[in-house]
Formats: sequence, C-alpha cells, structure tokens
Amino acid sequence: MRQDNFNFHRIDEETMEGNIVESVLDDDFYKFSMGQFIWDHPEYMETLVEWHFNNRTKSIQLGNIISEKDFFDQIEGIKNFGIDSSGFRFLRGLEIYGDKMFSDDYLNFLKGIKFPEISFGRTDEGQLDIKWKDTWNTSMHAEMPILRIVSGLYVRAQLKNKSKLEREAFYAEGIKRLALKVARLKEHKNVVFSDFANRRTPSPILHEYMVVRAAEELGKQFKGTSKTSLAMKHGLDPIGTWAHELAMIITALRFDGSRQSIEQAQIELHTKWLNQFGEGIALSLPDTYGTQFTLDTLPDEIVSKLKGFRIDSEDPFVSIPRFQERFVRAGIDYKNKLFVPSDELNLDKMIAISDAFGASSMISHGWGGGFGNDFGFNKVSIICKPYSANGKFCVKLSDNVEKAIGEYGTVKKYKEALNYKGEYAKVCIS
Repeated sequence: MRQDNFNFHRIDEETMEGNIVESVLDDDFYKFSMGQFIWDHPEYMETLVEWHFNNRTKSIQLGNIISEKDFFDQIEGIKNFGIDSSGFRFLRGLEIYGDKMFSDDYLNFLKGIKFPEISFGRTDEGQLDIKWKDTWNTSMHAEMPILRIVSGLYVRAQLKNKSKLEREAFYAEGIKRLALKVARLKEHKNVVFSDFANRRTPSPILHEYMVVRAAEELGKQFKGTSKTSLAMKHGLDPIGTWAHELAMIITALRFDGSRQSIEQAQIELHTKWLNQFGEGIALSLPDTYGTQFTLDTLPDEIVSKLKGFRIDSEDPFVSIPRFQERFVRAGIDYKNKLFVPSDELNLDKMIAISDAFGASSMISHGWGGGFGNDFGFNKVSIICKPYSANGKFCVKLSDNVEKAIGEYGTVKKYKEALNYKGEYAKVCIS
C-alpha cells in the first residue's frame, strides 16, 4: 500500500476542483475484460453502439443542476485519455491461470483510444439528455467517465455554497460512517466484499480514501476494487468480469422476435466467454432477461464450468438457493462456487446473507454506493446503457421491473417473446 497524504485541505481541493476522470484506467476493470473479449471477436469489433444516460431518481432534476459548460470542461480534460506506459505494464502483467489476460494489440489500442463525441442536452422534465455513438470497443469506455463526471458535478453543486467548515463536516460524516462500518465488519469476519463504488462516488479523492482505509483496516475481508487505477496504485486486486452490456448488445444483434433467438444469444455469450477466459473469471450475470430464464436456458455443460453468479436485481435470499439448486442439477457441488450480491447493499443485509449462506458456498459482496457514497445527502441512481447496436434496439428486463430499460416497443416484444411477468419491483436508490 502506497503512503497516503489524506487531509481535509487536499480532500476539499480535489473534490471541488480539477479533473474528475484522468484516463481510461479509471474505468471499472470489467470494461477491460469485456474489451479484450470484443477485440478477439471480429463479429463484435465494428458494431456501432449508441448509449444513453438515464437518471432513475426523477425527483432530482440533474439538468437544472449541472451546466453544459462544467460538463464539457470535464470532457475536454480527457479527450486523449489512453493508458500510459505504467498502465500498459500493469494490464500486461495480469494473468488468468498463468496465461496473459490482455494482448499487446488490445493494449496498444487502449494507448491510442480517443473519447467519443458526446451529445449533451436537457429534457422538458429537467433531466440530462446525454448520448453518444461509436464502435463498441470505443463507446463502452465513455460510460464510466460520464457517470463519474455527473456524480462529481452533482456533489460540487451541493457543496459550492457551503462554507469550508460545512464542507469539512460533510467529508467527516462520510469518514465517520466508514469507521462505524469497519468496526462492525471486524465483528463479522465471515463478511467479505469488494469495492464497487466507482461510478457514484462524490469525488476520486474520497473514493480513494475509502478504499485505502478499508484495505488497511480489514485485511482479507476486503478483496479489492473495481477501479483499475486504484488497484494499480495501491497494489490491490482489480475486480470484475462482465456487465449487462454484453448480453444486451449480443442479444440485440441476434433478436428476431423469438424466444429462441434470445436463448441462443445467452448461450453464445457464455460459450465464447468460457472459451476465451476459462473458468477463472466466468462469473455469470444472469438477470438481463430474468435470472430464472437464464438458468433454464444454459445447458449443464456451461453451468458446470461457471465460477459462480453475480446478483444484481433479485433478493439474494431467493437467488442463491436457485443457483445452488441449478448447480446440483448440473451435477456440481456448489460449496466452492462464488455468489456475489451487488444490489443496494447495506451492512445488515450483507451480514444476514453471509450468515445464511457463507457455510455452504463462497459469498463475496460487491458493495457500491452504500460503501463509497454514504455521506448523508440525497443520492441519485444514474446509469448509462446501450440503446442500440447496429441500429437494433437494446433491451434489459432485469428481475426488478424498476431496472428495465429500452425502447418501449422493443421492450414489449422481448416481454412477449419470453412471457415475462416482472412481478418484483424495488425503487433504485443508488
């Protein structure tokens, strides 16, 4: 762990001023594993993907809070945001079971990557209207910077009229809450987690503070961070496999109105991922079109090779027994399979999940906003998702109907093809 120099002066200065994103290496690690996957499959490489920003917290009108000038000042700071030589060496040195994870060709692409052109506007409802389009492997790397920039500018807007003392009280509140969580975690050694807060933290410096202190205090209970640059800087494990965009885009390219085309897209994704990376990072994200649909669709041959599942929209007390039962049907002992709850976590929930299932399987939480964005102010639930791929609309249904997204008519077609009921609804907080 590198020596740190955290103090209120530095925290305040870097929260209120300067670049919120420095380079593509600030991205979540799964963007790079997905990027190598796309790079190695020519049928995906040149796919043109359009992305849209969405604020699910409609009560907070971000379009009336964040100015176009402030937004584009941040974008201007990362026009040339490719990896530098140290980032190249870091990614080049990562291995899965002794094999290099990233090819030099792909890493050279990341050295020269340019930020795509962004369309910025406001809706009549006072929300931000942010869109962009580029080839998949370029466009995907704008998602996290835009989320981080919007989050950071939102926090700056909340703090700009506060006195220095009031801002310091804000930082101190977050630090106090972290200290209380760390103290409780030390009493529950069976609870382990990784930092998944990259996209919604108040500022890079506050995020770094949280990660560094958690790593120092919690030892093996803290497994690593999804923010690649922090993992490199502080000698932590970078955490991540794949995101919903893989299933959404591959399915959009294959969808012909039938259930079978959606099924085949999930099999295509899982088969190619396993062929590319093996079991090392084969952590399936099954809820894009409903968890039960994916469990029923994947053949035993694929299920048996999975490292485990990430839970992003369903109650883990429902999902984990489903996963365990599916491994049993595939003839596999689930004791060494990994389950990663990652949706709206708080410490009480994490303790309950680990107590209930930690003895029968491996549980490692992906803790996001509740870890890195808990400062006592109103949070926004913001996302960026692929809207279309080669002109075909992308859809995510989710286990939680509040997380469903896509063009209305196409969402309806997917629901009809899958006989999707969507009875579970939970408001998205962070």
